[in-house]
Amino acid sequence: MADDPQSALKHVAAEDLPDVVRIASELYSRESERDSVRDSTVAAAMEMDIPLAYMERAAVIAQQERIDKAIAQRRKRTAAAIAACAVVGAAIAGGVKVAVSPNTNPPAPIVWSVGGSVDKWTPNLSPGSQATLTTRREESRGTVAVVNVTQFSPTTKSSGYFVNLDTRSLPSDISRYRELRATVKGNGLSHIRFAFENGNERWKTDVLAVPAQWGSELRVPLDSTGLDYQQRSGGVWHTERFKPLDKAAKLSVKLGDTVNPSDSRGEVAIDTIKID
Repeated sequence: MADDPQSALKHVAAEDLPDVVRIASELYSRESERDSVRDSTVAAAMEMDIPLAYMERAAVIAQQERIDKAIAQRRKRTAAAIAACAVVGAAIAGGVKVAVSPNTNPPAPIVWSVGGSVDKWTPNLSPGSQATLTTRREESRGTVAVVNVTQFSPTTKSSGYFVNLDTRSLPSDISRYRELRATVKGNGLSHIRFAFENGNERWKTDVLAVPAQWGSELRVPLDSTGLDYQQRSGGVWHTERFKPLDKAAKLSVKLGDTVNPSDSRGEVAIDTIKID
């Protein structure tokens, strides 16, 4: 499986191993530094008598503010580009006024009510990891899907682990969709990531904080401000210069390695995921 690093290592050419060691060292250093900063920040907050629950709520708000700012910037760039096209069109027409009417009508939104369509979503686990996909009724939401993780495995920093929830119910062309939105809540698992995958390429979001209660949507622009573009070579994913998202074979919800620590236990409830 693509997200299983042990399987990936078997296919790495000998001449590429030094690069693998270098990248692994950089990942370990970066994630260790991130964990250290997080731990020291939480410790400082505790010394100030700030409850951890308020830190979690603040993390969700701060992340949403950053995403809202990126969306606003993208919309400004789009409006400027449309205006520029109108000016160029008029110039090409030799000074004759030409009404430029680009097809700016958005496609119909696609909404996955995950709890009502769990048959279209497939759990994908690394060997040894343990998780279940169930549904339950939530008073304010109706039927939601619940991914409950009881074990990530392997549980060492030198090996990867994954618990994914995948669907292949995607339109053939997603180039005109501009934003992903998700309504989720977590208990024990505090982060989530989404990825559009298409063979040996994928577009993945940042790690997103999961709120502890139903409330604001997670929102991610489907462009370079919200996605990283990666290609897989020799069983290893490499971040490349951004390529616009146009098509994908599946949408993957990721809860494992680089998203939640290996000793995490808990659940993420998913109401809806939407692209529009």
